[in-house]
Amino acid sequence: MKRISIIMFITILSCLLLSACTKKYEKEDIEEYLQNTIGISKYQLSEKTARKDEEGNEDYYYHVIYKDIEFDVINDYYTIDTFGAQTLTNTLTSNFNEVVKDYYVNHYYNRSNIIYENDLVYHKKNLICIAANEDKEIDENKLKICYDNLLDFISTIDFNSYPITNISVELTNQNTHVKWLSIYKDKKIASFYEFKR
Repeated sequence: MKRISIIMFITILSCLLLSACTKKYEKEDIEEYLQNTIGISKYQLSEKTARKDEEGNEDYYYHVIYKDIEFDVINDYYTIDTFGAQTLTNTLTSNFNEVVKDYYVNHYYNRSNIIYENDLVYHKKNLICIAANEDKEIDENKLKICYDNLLDFISTIDFNSYPITNISVELTNQNTHVKWLSIYKDKKIASFYEFKR
């Protein structure tokens, strides 16, 4: 009985470890990701280049030129903790959403009432809504103004040409992160009630 338990444990452990192994992505996989996950066609795709990340893992970047923007698809390697052992795994990601948002803020939206600067959590360019006080209590009037400005911004985006999947905003009180609010996700614009929850 003990022997069967040990064999089952080893089998289950092997399955778990194998599921966290790395996958080799070819250029065809990148093209499939661009067409099916991002949802674009008629792009220029470069050969991969290698870059080391902060953990020392070697990631592979595929540079993409599409219409008026340039972005990267990244074969991102990272380690996960599996039963106390470090296991290397990888996944495909891209900065498409961020680049499209950046493009529209800089080219089509020049209102001073929307803030676009480094957020307080990830220190990356993002839409910022200052609608809370020092105690992190939300001023609903300021939040509604922010929401209306974001709707105005969303109306400038050609989602058929640039099918981004998510637009969120960081809610702050000038110098402290309060929370993230999502206004657009999976082709749906949130109502003000959904946005402020």
